Amino acid sequence: MRIELPWPPKKLSRNGSQADYRGKADAARKYKDDCRIAVLAAKGRVYIQPGTPVMLVMTYHAPDRRRRDLDNLLAMTKQGVDAIAESLGVDDSQFEFTLRRGAPRRPAEVVVTI
Repeated sequence: MRIELPWPPKKLSRNGSQADYRGKADAARKYKDDCRIAVLAAKGRVYIQPGTPVMLVMTYHAPDRRRRDLDNLLAMTKQGVDAIAESLGVDDSQFEFTLRRGAPRRPAEVVVTI
C-alpha cells in the first residue's frame, strides 16, 4: 500500500515551535486530519496479523534542498503515523521504520509504503 501524506507544517518542527503550544497543537490536529484523508485516498490493501511488526518505509520529498535530519522529520510526521495506525486499526507500537530522503518536489510530500 502506498500513502502520500502531505508535508508536515513548520510548527511541528522541534525547532520551530518554541513557546507556541496552542499553535503547535492546532497544527498537529489539522495535520492529523489531512493525513487521515490521505490514508483514505490511498489505494491498495494491507493484511496485518495481530502482534506482528508492520514495516513503514517513509520517503521524505522536501520542498527544497535544505538539509534536514531524518529523526526530526519522523518526529514532525508523528500525527501522520498515528493517522495511519488508526485507519488500519493497529497499535502504532507494531510499526518499524525505514526512513529515506527523496528528491525535492513541489508540492512536498511524505510517501509511505507499507
